[in-house]
Amino acid sequence: MNLQKHNTSRTSAPQQNPSRHIVRPQRPRVSFRPSAVFGWLFVTFILATGPLQYAVTDQTGSAYFSAAALGGLAVMGALLLAELRRARRMIVAGLTVDRVELGLLRARAITGATSAEESASAGISTPANLRRISWAGLLALGVAALGLSALGGVLSLATSASLTLLSATAFFSAIAVASLALADLIPTPGTPGSQLIFAREWRRSGQRDAALTATARAGVVTGWFLLAAGFTVVAFVSFAGLWLSFIGVTTIAGSRLRLAGARTRQRLAGLRAADVMSTAPPEVSSFATAGGAFTEIALPTRAAVLVVREPDGSFGGIVTARALAGVPADDRELIRVRRLAIAPSDLATVTTKEPIERVLELMAQHPLAGVAIVRSDDAPEHIAGVITPADIAHTLELLTAANLGNSTGKRI
Repeated sequence: MNLQKHNTSRTSAPQQNPSRHIVRPQRPRVSFRPSAVFGWLFVTFILATGPLQYAVTDQTGSAYFSAAALGGLAVMGALLLAELRRARRMIVAGLTVDRVELGLLRARAITGATSAEESASAGISTPANLRRISWAGLLALGVAALGLSALGGVLSLATSASLTLLSATAFFSAIAVASLALADLIPTPGTPGSQLIFAREWRRSGQRDAALTATARAGVVTGWFLLAAGFTVVAFVSFAGLWLSFIGVTTIAGSRLRLAGARTRQRLAGLRAADVMSTAPPEVSSFATAGGAFTEIALPTRAAVLVVREPDGSFGGIVTARALAGVPADDRELIRVRRLAIAPSDLATVTTKEPIERVLELMAQHPLAGVAIVRSDDAPEHIAGVITPADIAHTLELLTAANLGNSTGKRI
């Protein structure tokens, strides 16, 4: 009987399945912007009116456009699959990906940051992870191009005119996908090419700010090269080089802006939020009217923002004086402040001891408000101050004046 009980207990014991303990990366949802349709139409038009007619003659217009439409779907699908692969790598590295968005000849993974490179620099702990994320999409595009080329090669063996047209479509779609992969290697802001430079310099120097500076400088050099190449194409080939020149100009502008930001971060290195913040702005109830908040608080104090408090005393976000002033006069006594407030989830919230580098990252991730809320270390509901772009500019002016004073003193 004891043996029977022992066997029964062994049989009834739950069997642990090792596969249940395997954490699978979540699958981000996919969204489509209206510009994705224009991207598909653009590829379709280019293929139907150019390469396909030269490669395969004596076909009807509807045949060209039907085959080109399939080619456009193949190109857009390759972009989407590549970004899904990249998003998967981002999730494995610890980032939270909200969705993958397909737009005009570009797909991107949407995180809490405003761009892929900002999210990578803010949330990824090692250069190796950033390098894996950058290569994931590029390799997926390369595999897609090889797959389309193989499909084109198989279809080229047929003798049917329609299959010959599809073969040419597959080959030209492969060329388009490969061209997009090569374009991603250009170190323009936000591309995998710039992230690879960022990861390499980050690994070499161990400092993200130095990596950001190196990436921005590479972007400036690349922009000038594209600008010169575009003018050369216009002079000796066709006016299609104007598009290359336009890419060069935008690359130079974006890289210079990023370089200025990197230098600003380097100058502010070592400071804390308490060193930069201004005093806390006045507070207003979330149920106050827009007119009362503007005339009684914002206007007399000349405050750019007001701290919003809920009836229970909790922090309810901020409201800008511009938003209060923008309410029509007839509605100022009807609209409550809570309808105009920027929610706490949309604000960069830091403590007084937060490094200024982290503050700037959080402000970049929450561009809607343009300010950072500084909470007290002891009482989280107490607002110790705010950091605005004006505060950062004022701090830079003080640092410049201090450096000039030190240099003058040394000369004396």
